[in-house]
Amino acid sequence: MVRRPALTAESLEPARDLALQSLEALEDEPQQKTFIALRQRHYRYPMNRCTMGEAQAIEKMSIEQLRDYKNKTFVPGGTILSFAGQFDFDKLKQLVGDLLGDWQGSREDIVLSGDEPARGYEHLTVESQQVHIGMAYDAVDETDEDAAMLQRAALAVLSGGMSGRLFTEVREKRGLCYAVYGTYASNKLMGVVLGYAGTTPQRAQETLDVMCGEFVRLSEGIEQDEFERAMVGMKTRLVMQGESTNARASAIAMDQHTFGRPRTLDELIARVDSVTLDKLNEYVKANKPGDMSIITIGPDALTV
Repeated sequence: MVRRPALTAESLEPARDLALQSLEALEDEPQQKTFIALRQRHYRYPMNRCTMGEAQAIEKMSIEQLRDYKNKTFVPGGTILSFAGQFDFDKLKQLVGDLLGDWQGSREDIVLSGDEPARGYEHLTVESQQVHIGMAYDAVDETDEDAAMLQRAALAVLSGGMSGRLFTEVREKRGLCYAVYGTYASNKLMGVVLGYAGTTPQRAQETLDVMCGEFVRLSEGIEQDEFERAMVGMKTRLVMQGESTNARASAIAMDQHTFGRPRTLDELIARVDSVTLDKLNEYVKANKPGDMSIITIGPDALTV
């Protein structure tokens, strides 16, 4: 599949049809559509691209273009193999060498480029009984390990399950929406805080106002009890992920890509333990949300 995929002319049309069907299916996945639009509006190239492609490009693609792309990008330079679980390392190393030892080729590192993103507010009109709200603002990238951990802790306070501020303030106290959450997404090139809410047209404006207000209010300070709940949740999720071979292999690959080495679970747990309430409050005060990009999908635009 990696070294010598067939890529026959006969296989292109079925693959093209499946890719186009996946794009059409986005109309039934408004939450996913919201984040695709948010990515295109907030991120710089190439991070702003939809991983599912664009219909016009897929329709025009030839088998020659596909083969050329494969030859340029399916190369060992930049490729990471990650394994987790019970295996014989010497045998695995021998197997990888036998299969990939003569694999050659390299590619340039990905860099952010192109025009500055549009950002700001965009509304996509859809006649529906639902409104989907997505928001994003810049945060630290993954290479600053201490700051990235503090950012994760802040998001755990904001959106760490049913005790998080977003769920409590937007859904539980006011009953404004059926779904609301925030998350921190980062890599070695960029970091961003994302928020989402799904609601009704009648409650959409208040949902947006309260949700954005909670992101801003985070910089006013965090209390001891919510800090303790957030940190217990972070450590629990980390330990549980460490027991999943799939999750551990993925984490090892991401660490290798970002830091040039995998981090042990003990390292990660120690970094969680290093977060204190004073450090976290100092961080959120110094890192207030910047200019937000906001996407809404529904019948009417909102006031931002």
